[in-house]
Amino acid sequence: MKNNKHRSKALEIALLKNGVVSVAFKGERKNQLEIIGEGIVDATGIAENLRKKQKVIIEVKMKCKKCRSKALAIAVGKKGVTSVAFKGESKNQIEVIGEGIVDAAGLAEMLRKKVGYANLVSVEEVRER
Repeated sequence: MKNNKHRSKALEIALLKNGVVSVAFKGERKNQLEIIGEGIVDATGIAENLRKKQKVIIEVKMKCKKCRSKALAIAVGKKGVTSVAFKGESKNQIEVIGEGIVDAAGLAEMLRKKVGYANLVSVEEVRER
């Protein structure tokens, strides 16, 4: 794993699964994840979630440049976000791409509170080509 941020994200994803009791990094370079659980632990599901990317599109009413930069800062600051871009005809949609679990509803709610009206347009899995 690249850095401590990625390690902590992997730990968080693994601990969210049902049946997981403990998670630890093993190996010489601490690049192996050891997961211990009770009952049936879905190892493939955990591995899939570690690699999964999501694309979230949120429509936000942004009246000025300051609102745009504020919305951008909020989106970039969320956990798991890897890229943010303005989309749409009038650049009023924020496209957020993230690894692991990106809390789309939480992001939309935060944008609504801090910037203005925000509507969650879509959440979809990004397929690698």
